[in-house]
Amino acid sequence: MNLISVGVLAEKGFVTVFGPSGATVYDPAGNEFCRAPRHHGVYLLHMRPSIPTDVCCAYRTVPYPVLHWRFAHPNAKILPGMIRAAAVTGLPEDVGPKEISDGLCTGCLEGKMTRTPISKQRSVPKPQFPLVLVHVDTCGPVRPPTVHNEVGFLLITDGMSHFRWTYLFKSRTELPDLLVNWGVTIQR
Repeated sequence: MNLISVGVLAEKGFVTVFGPSGATVYDPAGNEFCRAPRHHGVYLLHMRPSIPTDVCCAYRTVPYPVLHWRFAHPNAKILPGMIRAAAVTGLPEDVGPKEISDGLCTGCLEGKMTRTPISKQRSVPKPQFPLVLVHVDTCGPVRPPTVHNEVGFLLITDGMSHFRWTYLFKSRTELPDLLVNWGVTIQR
């Protein structure tokens, strides 16, 4: 399937008339050049074999950044390779390294960006002894409650050994007592 640019046809002196049943293209002399019946919202252009190809191939040189965008952002080696291999007809052959280097695409650059890695250095040094640094977290309320009607849990983690204690609670008002009981248990 080929696409035709109505703008390029207009620059060459052709006139395109669109109607509900299709489109008609007239040459600069006013003669009917071709018809494009409308099919499911698309105008299908059927060219007569008697039309010379130099008239049909009225296109202008497209800059590399536009080609890069139209062909789904290939890298700098793919598009010139397509041109050399004649994989697609109608591509300009004068795309050189200068056009490629000037055509830095912001979409490609943003797509290659990555997040900076998380630093391996600790903001707080790892403790040398147990229970010097303790992390406390709660979760709840959770649904459905447990068999004994607990709706949340308290998680205490030792900063050195990463040992964890988990306590279930029925309401957040129990949290201070749970922490005190944990501290008494640990000191024994």
